[in-house]
Amino acid sequence: MSTMFYRAFEERHRGSRELIAERLEAYLPFVLPLRTLYDPCPVLDLGCGRGEWIELLQAQGFSAKGVDMDEGMLEACQAIGLSARHGDALTALGELEDESQVIISAFHLVEHIPFPDVQKLVSEALRVLKPGGLLIMETPNAENLVVGTNNFFLDPTHEKPIPHELLSFLTEYCGFARSKVIRLQEDTALKASQELTLMQVLSGASPDYAVIAQKNAAAEQLEPFSACFDQYYGLSLEDLAQRYDHQVKQLCQREIAQLDLPALRDQLAQFSAELQRSRQCEEALQAELQQTRRCEQALQVELRHTRQSELDLQSELLSARQQRDEPLQAELLLTRHQREDTLQAELQSAREQLDRLLQTQQRSSQQLDDPLQAELDVLRQHRDEALRTELQLAVAQRDEALAKAHHFWLQSCADHDQVQAITRSTSWRFTAPLRWLLNASRTLPRAAVRALKSGPRRVAGMGVRFVLARPALHNRLYAGLKRFPRLLALLKRVAHSRGLLGSPQQVMPHSDVPAHLSGLSAQARQVYHDLKKAIDQKDLR
Repeated sequence: MSTMFYRAFEERHRGSRELIAERLEAYLPFVLPLRTLYDPCPVLDLGCGRGEWIELLQAQGFSAKGVDMDEGMLEACQAIGLSARHGDALTALGELEDESQVIISAFHLVEHIPFPDVQKLVSEALRVLKPGGLLIMETPNAENLVVGTNNFFLDPTHEKPIPHELLSFLTEYCGFARSKVIRLQEDTALKASQELTLMQVLSGASPDYAVIAQKNAAAEQLEPFSACFDQYYGLSLEDLAQRYDHQVKQLCQREIAQLDLPALRDQLAQFSAELQRSRQCEEALQAELQQTRRCEQALQVELRHTRQSELDLQSELLSARQQRDEPLQAELLLTRHQREDTLQAELQSAREQLDRLLQTQQRSSQQLDDPLQAELDVLRQHRDEALRTELQLAVAQRDEALAKAHHFWLQSCADHDQVQAITRSTSWRFTAPLRWLLNASRTLPRAAVRALKSGPRRVAGMGVRFVLARPALHNRLYAGLKRFPRLLALLKRVAHSRGLLGSPQQVMPHSDVPAHLSGLSAQARQVYHDLKKAIDQKDLR
């Protein structure tokens, strides 16, 4: 690292000398009581930097010196006549005598060295401090989330952040009587602000803190420092978070108080109703989708039938070819056998007359072969023409069947795509309730008419069944209805159509036999009732 780099870096990111000197004045209430205890008051500032702290203490009457490793920083000290030398902080601290200093300070030093060196620094400081002397260690506050996650790592010489609980515990562990954590450089406006933003919570905690540890001494020597050690300094992340939570809670309470709960309940009810309607529409769409799938399956079955028909047609075509070729071959074979038999007979006859009619036989044989060859050629020509004609006809039929099958397949694919497009369209889903209402408007009037037509008949049938089941009531009603033949015929027709007149006893009981026939036997009574039933059915016609 170049000589002037770190000095320029400090001026850019830490602040000017005047700003740092103003910030260091926060430590004066802690150090000024030392002027009443000791004279002179020697001070060693470890990592003195540009010497702001040395200059401030010298103005208050302290004998302050500094040590630093950076040449650029030492040049700034020497330019204004401050006592600062080049050297290692721990080495310079180790060279001091026991109880020789009233203040050991280390501003933004401990984050630059490993933690074992920090432990050694605290132990050596306890050794060289006088009773009641102060150890001041200032470092970036990782409690500020922006500092701990971003700003701390701007300095390439930083090791790692040190939490204030660790640094405070280290001073107590090494033997200091008491220690105080002072949070520094926070925005004073945040202390009184009632409205915090999330970014203010993340970056509003004090960006720096210091641990001030005091060496044990007599009670009267420690008493002047008690007021400073009892105060609370700076802003912690916990304070800001609690205030932000309280602010959010109050805001939520105000928002809840402004809410119109009845209106929200009404909106919730409307949302529930819309959700129910949406579910019903979804169920209807599911049903239509299932129906569409069934239609698709039916189309697939029809396509398979079409393909099977095509295969059957090809099989029939092959079978037709075989059936057509077999008769022709049989006919040809028969013709050949007949011709061979004829030739054999003629040959036998020619052999018998060979000696006498050799020339005549030769001429006859030649005359006979020529017509047979011509006849065979004619038969072959006719056969070939017939085969070609039948083959062309079969090929044409096959092509026609294949074309029809392909047409049916294309039509089924088009129908399937059309059905898919219709069922997936938005209009199909939204018009489902209208289609249901239209079907209902068509079927309900027909059902009502059928109910009106069949209702009286059912009532009449139930009445007839009720009367026929009670013979005494049936006899009285039958006697009274004889005065109304048309009504009696209508009721009989109803009973006959309902199958209630299956036995003569239901049409007319045995007790209805006239008095002059009361002496008839059971078989004669049955004959009487059969005749009566035939007469009644004739009247109904």
